[in-house]
Amino acid sequence: MEKNFSLLARLSFPVHMSKDGNVPENYRANVSFNLNPGCVYELSIKPSIPSMWGQIVRIYSPMVFSFVVSATLLTLAQQIKTLAENKDEVIFF
Repeated sequence: MEKNFSLLARLSFPVHMSKDGNVPENYRANVSFNLNPGCVYELSIKPSIPSMWGQIVRIYSPMVFSFVVSATLLTLAQQIKTLAENKDEVIFF
């Protein structure tokens, strides 16, 4: 009598690429699995939204402060320019 067993195993790991630009143009990632040929396997690759947002925050968060400061300075410069041109009208936001 043949027995069928079902085992669900989930393996999750991040895949990172180098940012230094030294990756050759024809570079391909290779993953090797040594599996039992008598079993049936299913492989799925899914993007992780929280991991993607984490990478975006990690890369761009140092720039957020400088973006806010530059936008604030540009806004103030435009307001001062408007005040200088139209002394009787004041436009704030």
